[in-house]
Amino acid sequence: MRTPLLFAALVLAACNQPESPAPEITLAQFTVEVPGQEFPTHTALQLRAVAIYSDGRKVNVSAKTDWTTLDSNVGVIGTSGIAQLNGVGLARFEGVFEGHHVPVNIQVTGATLESLSLFSTDSAELARGDTRQFSARARFSDGSIVDVTEQASWSVAGTLKLERAGVVKGVDKGFGDVRVRYFSQSAGANFEIVGPRFRALHLNGPWVALSPGSTWPLQVEATFSDGSRRDVSTLAAWTSSKPNVVDVSPSGALFARADGRARITASWNDAMATIELVVDPRPVVGVHFTLPALHLPAGRSGSLELLADFEDGSSEVVSAAAQWASTHPSFAEVAADGTVSAHSMGAATIVAHYAGHEATYDVMVTAPVLTAINATMSGGRLVVGQEATLMVSGTFSDGAVLNLSPMVSLFHGAAVTAEHGNNQIKVTGALLGTAEIELELAGVSTQVTFEVSDAHVVTLEVHPYPRRMWTSSNSSLEGPNRFHAVAIWSDGAELDATELCTWFLGDTTIASISNLPGSRGHFELSLGGQSHVGVTMVGLTSALYWEFPAQP
Repeated sequence: MRTPLLFAALVLAACNQPESPAPEITLAQFTVEVPGQEFPTHTALQLRAVAIYSDGRKVNVSAKTDWTTLDSNVGVIGTSGIAQLNGVGLARFEGVFEGHHVPVNIQVTGATLESLSLFSTDSAELARGDTRQFSARARFSDGSIVDVTEQASWSVAGTLKLERAGVVKGVDKGFGDVRVRYFSQSAGANFEIVGPRFRALHLNGPWVALSPGSTWPLQVEATFSDGSRRDVSTLAAWTSSKPNVVDVSPSGALFARADGRARITASWNDAMATIELVVDPRPVVGVHFTLPALHLPAGRSGSLELLADFEDGSSEVVSAAAQWASTHPSFAEVAADGTVSAHSMGAATIVAHYAGHEATYDVMVTAPVLTAINATMSGGRLVVGQEATLMVSGTFSDGAVLNLSPMVSLFHGAAVTAEHGNNQIKVTGALLGTAEIELELAGVSTQVTFEVSDAHVVTLEVHPYPRRMWTSSNSSLEGPNRFHAVAIWSDGAELDATELCTWFLGDTTIASISNLPGSRGHFELSLGGQSHVGVTMVGLTSALYWEFPAQP
């Protein structure tokens, strides 16, 4: 074990060494990421230019790249890297950054834009001050559906405000209308905007350590979706976890009785706010944090530890009893116990007050990180030569779920072949046996296991909602506006084949049905009436005669 003197000598010797020049950081690689290889005409795509430097950093330089259109008859590209595909054939572009040239070729099919749909996960009334996310999806003549939320043109009317592409905010009571246009197609929705929605309670406690016999008035505020606040101290119900330490009156007035800790709770409108209080006769001379800074990915949280320094030289953790605030809550928000929640990329300063003293803490919110990869194979089995599509979704630390099919790395045995397609993975049964496909991205992985069988499909059946079928992973496919396909195999197995089939309607003016991986069998109403709903798989065809209601 080194003695303190020897350690100090080593440090001093290291400090006296001549400083070596810092290594020069150079551009090691320049790449352009494209969200696929083949797209319908009248599609807008964001190309992402990435610079990789010698120190390992990867930087998005799309806005700093010089973009060039090599064939304007098929597509053109703007200065920010958004490519507009307007013809049929091979769209050719080039990106240039710091002398590095990257060609980009995208195959544009002859599919034409047929319709545009507007979607939102929330169909209820919107409160003043709240926001709602819409997405726009374009349907093309080849059956493909493309999310064009970022590329479409948005507008609002009434008591609404457009925050950004697809996101609207209620600004006053009344009615609002949101419209979206993409090339020749448009869609819209209207709904009611009501009064502000109650969000949370905030309890403002003393910024001093209470001494026995002292009193202090508490205040609890209700915050609403439009940013307004209301003092509800006289309306709230007050309780103390230890009335013998700190007692609280019906109006929120504190009385410190003895040394110790107590938790004060205010309840109003089915919500609660708490504060931890300390009764201590020792004078506090300062407060400090145990760590200098915190880096958090968006969507993650971390706890800060605040220590109070007393006149007698002792220190004690007082995080739960302090008052907390953030300079930029939209980046990083802090709770009453010092827990920091990272929301979006940026920097924020956390401020803590205790016993008349203040301490600050810098928080840097970095990009969200991938936390999980999910994928399932419909039906759990294939026959040799049968092709299926696999959709791979990724969940990120900020809660976002994205299609990662074009980006994941594939590892599999000889029982199947697998390759990347357009926003999906194409899987084909090759040899009999158990097939395993491992999917990996950024150190996160998952495995899909299924059977390549020598049994064959005897019968296909089409069933409407609400009959429930179960996938091999025991997840239910029950849901509105969806048909299910059931395959009955020669060995007696009865398995869901909804995602393995190709769907069609006898009369496409009555309704439309999806063949998009992940939503096969979903239908949208149109004129209404009777039509055959059919499926095909491994040479078999089955149909159900069904009466569709008219679109409401």
